Amino acid sequence: MIQSIQVTSTTAISYRWNATAKTIAGIVGSSGNGSSQLDSPYGLVVDSSGAIYVADAANNRVQKWIIGASSGTTVTGQADGTYSFGPSYLFNPTDVLVDSNGTVYVSDTGYQRIQRWTDGSSSGTTVAGTGRRNGIVLVLTVILMLSNEYVIEE
Repeated sequence: MIQSIQVTSTTAISYRWNATAKTIAGIVGSSGNGSSQLDSPYGLVVDSSGAIYVADAANNRVQKWIIGASSGTTVTGQADGTYSFGPSYLFNPTDVLVDSNGTVYVSDTGYQRIQRWTDGSSSGTTVAGTGRRNGIVLVLTVILMLSNEYVIEE
């Protein structure tokens, strides 16, 4: 049964974006592999302390930017952007996730794997994929569930 409803008044709500923008990671108009630079930043995540982690794809690393910092710290991959096959390297990372323990999960697209880096570790562990270019299909996003199951989206 359908009942009719009579509307007696309406309220219009409009929202506007704040027109002021602020760069919080990287240097506007300048790409590179210095600690204050990014080159093709893709995925990012903010941890519980407000630090921003950026998957810096063309530099083959993940940079961590603490609130108010003028430069980032390399937390996965090599600071100078070099890549090679191995547990301490990344090749074209496109997404990043940080869990409540500070463990970093990286979608390492170039090597078609998901790498897990425990807090303070200098190398990662492959948790999905083979690490070979003929492994899992192009990895773009990684999602971590509370049960430690990994979901990979394309």
